[in-house]
Amino acid sequence: GLRHGFKAGIDVQQLKGHRWFKNYPSAMEAVVPVSKAIMKRVQAGKTLCLGPWSESMGKVLRATFANTFIFPMGAVAKPLEPDEKRPTDDHTRTGLNAATDLSFLRHTLNTYSEISWFLKQDYFLRVSDVEGAFTLLPLHPELWPFFMFRFFTDSDAQAMSLFVHLCGDFGAAGMPGTFKVFFVDVVVNMARAAAVLTIPLAVY
Repeated sequence: GLRHGFKAGIDVQQLKGHRWFKNYPSAMEAVVPVSKAIMKRVQAGKTLCLGPWSESMGKVLRATFANTFIFPMGAVAKPLEPDEKRPTDDHTRTGLNAATDLSFLRHTLNTYSEISWFLKQDYFLRVSDVEGAFTLLPLHPELWPFFMFRFFTDSDAQAMSLFVHLCGDFGAAGMPGTFKVFFVDVVVNMARAAAVLTIPLAVY
């Protein structure tokens, strides 16, 4: 997955047609914070800006790829940062989530019971957050045509550009399970094997 990209349980063979959607009012009414969040991903190399959107670009897109999805974007307020908005990617609307096999990605979190057990063993607790957890995981190139969206590059909101996610986002149904396998099953167990005693118990 780190070398070639993660598929997050998505069956590309089920993704057919050109399904392009407009963004939700919640995103269009929050152009400044949403475009800021998008460009932060672009600057970090997690998302790629393909250029200004136009009718001719749409024709090139159809001629280049047999199937493409442009998901609708919304926005929700961040609980601890009321002035900020978190972009939301609706992959259910495009049908991508319906084409996701979650049979090997379903999981349950027993964080509270683990914390309780560790504290009884004289461990101590420190809480921290993983910055953009899902965005740490690259997407397999076969998924790129289905992780596209349109939005503004700045607050001027003059013309939209076409973007494509190169790394995971918060909206694809398989990303939580994929991150759990990567981080909890692999990274944490590597830490245990190396006798690293300060082990994170939960990250999402």
